[in-house]
Amino acid sequence: MEPVQSMQIRMITEKDLPNIVEIDERITEREGVSSDRRAASSHFWTYYPDLSFVCEFKGKIAGFLIGTVGGPEFSLPMCGWINIVGVDPEYQGQGVGKALVKHFIDTCQKERIRARCLIPRRTGRFEKMLLALGFRHGELVDFVRDPQ
Repeated sequence: MEPVQSMQIRMITEKDLPNIVEIDERITEREGVSSDRRAASSHFWTYYPDLSFVCEFKGKIAGFLIGTVGGPEFSLPMCGWINIVGVDPEYQGQGVGKALVKHFIDTCQKERIRARCLIPRRTGRFEKMLLALGFRHGELVDFVRDPQ
């Protein structure tokens, strides 16, 4: 697909929530994502608005990124965290997610804080994009113990 031209990235607002929920539902439906994962709406109210953005194309929201500032809870210096990125299936593969993550990185650079993102291992395309944008594997390691 061709890259979307004339994208506008701006801070997220409460008025964007219905569009974000709609995009999240389309992604969930298309990709068969487990219904037990946290929906974008829960991220919206938990993390909004520190480092959260939408990408618009011709007045329509094509994607969103919900981020926040944190770090001390993991014994790390303050940093920007990407919590969730969603791109409308109609715009996937056209540079929307990449533009949102670049904007997040640029915003973190201006604040002079490190950009971070925790992802599940099964997100191959997203991981490849993060690596291509200069992210590397960080200090955190996930340990899990199942109930007995």
